[in-house]
Formats: sequence, structure tokens, C-alpha cells
Amino acid sequence: MGLPGILAVTAAISLSVPVRFETAAAGSCGGAVVAESAGAKASAPIRDNRAVLELPPAENWQVSLRDSTCWAAPVTIDPAQGIPDGGLVIRTWPKRLVRGTWKLPSGAGEPKRVQVTLQSAPGAADAPSVTKVLQPCTSEGAAWRCEVPAGVLDLRFEAEGFVPVYVWERDLREKDADLGVVKLDAGASLAGWVVRPDRETAGAVVELRPSAVAETAAVTQRLNAQALKAKTNARGFFQF
Repeated sequence: MGLPGILAVTAAISLSVPVRFETAAAGSCGGAVVAESAGAKASAPIRDNRAVLELPPAENWQVSLRDSTCWAAPVTIDPAQGIPDGGLVIRTWPKRLVRGTWKLPSGAGEPKRVQVTLQSAPGAADAPSVTKVLQPCTSEGAAWRCEVPAGVLDLRFEAEGFVPVYVWERDLREKDADLGVVKLDAGASLAGWVVRPDRETAGAVVELRPSAVAETAAVTQRLNAQALKAKTNARGFFQF
């Protein structure tokens, strides 16, 4: 008579992650904290600016806020790296909305995806400042809106298939912003910065010109006719 079969049952052990939100002037955040991985999602309500996430330990998770009066940059949890003693501490700002409506080129379809890259403008008095963050926005037809932190921000809006739109030093400390109708151009762009350690960068002329391996007078004339020029703004930024 053989040995009786043994059925092994392994229970999934969840990872309990306390989360505390530093709010400064934001007050009570409310809403929920949400953790998302490749194929799963978990959430927990925020009460008194604290929450506890119960997560399967085998996944990497991205943590963000939902339906909250606060904004926070997404945070990644890697269980293999361990959780800090006392849990996660996430810095928050009061949440603002930036909205607008795209004006599309004739015959162009509406963008499938809109996202914003944001950071505190140099010299802004916000404390602490927001370092560069890329996050998705919400869009419905040509209308869109992005959740951003309160502060004076530099914003780069990207609508898939179109040239990025830049908004500099937008003051969002006290209220939301409606940018109204925003014109989009199809295609891509070339952008950069002019840096002059001892000279003013505003108004510098940047030229974008095709090149050829060997130029004759006729080729040079044709290439010069195709050249584009742009002037830098007060920060030394240019865009073609």
C-alpha cells in the first residue's frame, strides 16, 4: 500500500504597506491611494492622510492618488528592495487642473493619448519644488484636462502624433487654469536650449539647415532656401 497523497496548498501572503502623506498647506487629502502593476490593481481609502495597501509581494507597483484634493508624483514600490521602516512617506501638493481644447489640423483625427511633463519653473518660490514628472492626462474628443500640483510650473503637453506644446511659468498656486483653444500641428519637432555662460540667451537665432557631402554653388543655394530659423525665448529655449 503506497503512501497517501499529500496536497500542498500555498497561501499568497500579502505585503502590508503603510502610506503617510505629507501635506504641508494641502490639508486633508481624502480620496484613495491606488497601486497598479502589470496585471493587478489595489487601492485603499485615505483617512487622516494615512492609508494601508495590501499588495502581493511578487510585483512591482506604481502608487498614485485618485479622487483626492492632493497631487503627488507617482511612486514605485519594488518589494525586492524592501519597504522603508514605517512605510512610504509621500510628499503632496494641493491639486490643480489645467484644461483646454485642441484645434486640430484639417482632416486630422483626435489624439489617442495626451500626457504632460511638468516641473517647477526655475526661480519659483514654491517649497519644495517639483522635479520633472511625466504623467497621463484625461481626454474626451478634442477636450482634455491634466491634474498638476499647485505652483509656478513649466508644462510640456504631448498629444500623440502632434508637435508638443510648451507653456512656461504658469502660475497655478491659487487656482486652476483653462488654456482655451490650443492649436496643434501634425508631426514632430526639434527643440533645445542655448546656453551662454556670460551672455543673454533671449533672442539668439538658431538655424536648422540641411547638409550635403559636397556642395556646389547651386546646391548651397537650394539648401539655404530650405533652412529654418528660430529665436530663443527668455530662457534660451527654441523649437522648430
